[in-house]
Amino acid sequence: MDLTIEKSSGHPLIDGFRSGVVSIQGSLVRESFLLLPGAVPTPWAISSPEELTAAAVRELFRKEWDVLLIGTGSRMLLPDSTLLQTIAEGGRSIDFMTSRVACSTYNVLAMDDRAVAAAVILPI
Repeated sequence: MDLTIEKSSGHPLIDGFRSGVVSIQGSLVRESFLLLPGAVPTPWAISSPEELTAAAVRELFRKEWDVLLIGTGSRMLLPDSTLLQTIAEGGRSIDFMTSRVACSTYNVLAMDDRAVAAAVILPI
């Protein structure tokens, strides 16, 4: 799916996506990635929702962001009680959604100049 992109000051935006690839500012990303405010995408070691542990979430809390969107691939993953406890202890907003929805929502928040981050599991 191609997205119609406006401009954002300081946030890289997602141009489009399909099953195995996401286009960010014209660069193709073919593996799970982390997109932080004002930064280029970096590989994310999580390749399936089952690998999303409390330790992985704690590592994400070490990054700078106000809202984190976790794209769980092609299917929605609801966090278990351990992940919910870790999120509550972190004190910042984390939202779980499919990776397609995470990509679209990221752009909306980034264009509003929110300090949004996305951790996206591929394939979508």
